[in-house]
Amino acid sequence: MKKLSGIDASFLYLETPAMHMHVVGALVLDPSSAAEGYRADRVRNMIEERLHLLPSFRHRVVMDPAGIDHPRWLEDPEFDVRRHVRRWTLPSPGGPAEFADFVGDFASIPLDRGRPLWEIVLVDGLSDGTVAMVSKLHHAIMSGPAGNEMMAQLLDLTSDAPPRLPGDEWQPEEMPSRARRAWSSTGSVLGRIPKIPRAVLEAGVGITRAARVSIFRSGSGSPIPFTAPRTPFSGAITAARAVAFGQCPLDDLRFVKRAFGVTVNDVVLAAATNALRGYLVARDALPDKPLIASVPVAVGDADEASTNPLSSMFVGLPVGCEDPVQQLLLVHENTLSAKSMHGALGGNMLQQFTELAPPIVMQSGSRAYGRFKLASRHPPIHNLVVSNVMGPPVELYCAGYRVVGAYPLGPVMDGAGMNLTVMSQLEKMNIGLITCRDMVPDPEVVVDGWIAAVAELRSAAETVHPEA
Repeated sequence: MKKLSGIDASFLYLETPAMHMHVVGALVLDPSSAAEGYRADRVRNMIEERLHLLPSFRHRVVMDPAGIDHPRWLEDPEFDVRRHVRRWTLPSPGGPAEFADFVGDFASIPLDRGRPLWEIVLVDGLSDGTVAMVSKLHHAIMSGPAGNEMMAQLLDLTSDAPPRLPGDEWQPEEMPSRARRAWSSTGSVLGRIPKIPRAVLEAGVGITRAARVSIFRSGSGSPIPFTAPRTPFSGAITAARAVAFGQCPLDDLRFVKRAFGVTVNDVVLAAATNALRGYLVARDALPDKPLIASVPVAVGDADEASTNPLSSMFVGLPVGCEDPVQQLLLVHENTLSAKSMHGALGGNMLQQFTELAPPIVMQSGSRAYGRFKLASRHPPIHNLVVSNVMGPPVELYCAGYRVVGAYPLGPVMDGAGMNLTVMSQLEKMNIGLITCRDMVPDPEVVVDGWIAAVAELRSAAETVHPEA
C-alpha cells in the first residue's frame, strides 16, 4: 500500500459533516458531434476502458489504526465501476436553473470513504440538447495538476480518437492486518522525528522574513489571517451547496491585461471585487475594509509524491473602491504584495506542517472546530477562495462528444462560504461559483456580476488604450 503525503492526507483530516473536501467538475458536451447521437453507455464504457490510466480511481483509503500516521491507498478488492458511474435525467424544463440545482445537490453529499473517492453522473434532459458529465473527486486524489492529468486521460483531441492501449491486468490488494499496519506506522513516525527541528527552524526563518516584508510594505495589500471583515458569507457553514455557471470571451480578459499592464489573474480578482461589491451593497453589508481572498498557488518544488503541490496566498480585494479600473490597479498592487509575502514565507511551509503534524491532532481539531461552530466566534481567516485554472487551448472531445463548457468547483471552507473558480477553454473563460446555500442562496447574482465587470473593464480599456 502507498502512503499519502501529508498535504494529501490533510484533506481527509479537514473533512467534517459540513465541510466536504471534494472537487466537483461539470463538463457540458455537444452530442451532435457523434453520428449516432448521445448514448450514456458510450461514456461509461470509455471510462471503464481507461481505468488503467487513472490508478487513483481504484484506490480506497485506509486510515491508520492508531491515528499517528498518514493513511494509505489500497487497491480496492471490492472495486466495481458501476458503483461510481450512474445516469440522471434533469426534471423539465431542463434549463440552467435545473442543472445548477442538480449540481448543487450533488456537491452537498460527501463521498463514501468505504469506496474509492470519486463519482461521476451522466446527465441528460438539458433543454438545449447538450448533455453533461458531472464528476466528484476527493481533493486527496486531485488538485489542479492532478486534475489536468485526469482530463488528459478522459478527453481526446478528435471525435474519433482510437482506443487507448490496454494496461497490465489489474490486481487488487488484500487488507493488511491491523498489527502490521500499526507496526508500519510506528516506524514511519519514528523516521519523521529527526525532521522536526529543521522544519521548525525553516518556519521561524520564513515568519521572520514575512514580518520584514510586511513592515517594508506597510499599508500594502498583504493581509494576514484573522483580519478579514465579516460578511454574509462568513462564519460556520452548513452542508448545503448552491452553484452557478457562466461564460465570457477570454479575449476580453487578455485585452484588459494588455491595456493596463496587469495579469489575467489580476483581471479575474478585480472582476470578483466588482461583483462582490455590488452583491454586498445590494444587501447593505459592504464592509469598511477590503475582503481577503485566498488564492491557491502551485509550488514547483513540492513533494513529488503529492497530488496537491499547492500553497495559498492572501490578496486584498478593495470592495470599498467604486471605480472598476481603480479596483484593477489596486488588485494588481495587492497581488504583488501578496506574492512577496508568500515568497518570504516559503511555498513549502504548508507541506512541511502537514507532513509532520500528528494526524490525530489535525483530525480532532477540525472536527471540534466544526462541531462548536468556532468559525462564527472569531474574526474570519479569509472571506472566499478565488482560483484561476489554465485550461486546454484546443478543441476537446469526451467519448466523441465535443466539450462546450468546463466548470471546476472547489471546496467551500468553514468560515468562508464561497469559492469562485475560472477556467480558460479555447476562446472562452468558464466561471463556476459554489457557495454554502444557507449563506449565499443566489450565487448566479455574483456570476452575472463577474461577467458584467469583465465587460465593463473591456469597455474602459478600449477607451483608454484602443490599440491594445
